[in-house]
Amino acid sequence: MITLATNFVPLFMLTVILMAVLRFLSKHIMLMLYRLAGWRGVIITGWIGTFFHEMSHALTAVLFGHKITAFRPYVFDTSTGSLGYVGHSWNSRSVYQRSGLFFIAVSPCMLGTIAVYFLITHLVPNAHQLVDYLAGISWISQSHIAHYLWSVIVSFPHFLGQLFALNNFISFKYWVFLSIAGSIVIHMVPSTTDLWNAVQGLFILFLLIFCVLFWAWLLGVDEIAVSYIYQIAALLNFLLALACLLSLACYLLFAAIAFLKEVRVSR
Repeated sequence: MITLATNFVPLFMLTVILMAVLRFLSKHIMLMLYRLAGWRGVIITGWIGTFFHEMSHALTAVLFGHKITAFRPYVFDTSTGSLGYVGHSWNSRSVYQRSGLFFIAVSPCMLGTIAVYFLITHLVPNAHQLVDYLAGISWISQSHIAHYLWSVIVSFPHFLGQLFALNNFISFKYWVFLSIAGSIVIHMVPSTTDLWNAVQGLFILFLLIFCVLFWAWLLGVDEIAVSYIYQIAALLNFLLALACLLSLACYLLFAAIAFLKEVRVSR
């Protein structure tokens, strides 16, 4: 029982690491966007991305039994940097609702990544190559954190080459993809408050999983329970890893635009 339960420790550690990486990338993406287009650029990209972000919070909050007290998908407050928010309340005695804090916090990232994947399949000319490539990245073997992270890093150049292949740019649908997917990626990362709620929810979720495994062990179905929980957790981390790839691609695209802009000015 203890051996089976400890197999989940690397998965939870990997989740925390990927969320930290996403937050780091998000901060630099916003700084680069502000450098290129100022607050206007943040607002323009936020019309789709911010709405999707806040709607993801709201839908997941309802799913976990939270009460929505406020829904403001568009705020755009330059004094605080706030783009939107969702207010929700929950029963602190409910394990289900408290564990939902984690999923509510990361829902924009999860649903955003799934949405971008859907856009890739329908709007990117070489979608089949990207889909086949992503399918080749294992999302099950995550017990060795360093090895998994390294495999994601090594795969990035090929992913970048396929996503920004020159032939894609002659397609009108690809430009639609860049506009919508870029807006979602820029604004899909949880805020600092979201991350704090995610940590709280993750801790409760960790304890809940141990309780489920204990009862499964008593009933003699612990191996089945471990298999299902492990696959769900691994899928979550796979989506987080893909979100990191998309965020890094977005940052590099902005960096390339900024570089070309500086070269043009210097001339």
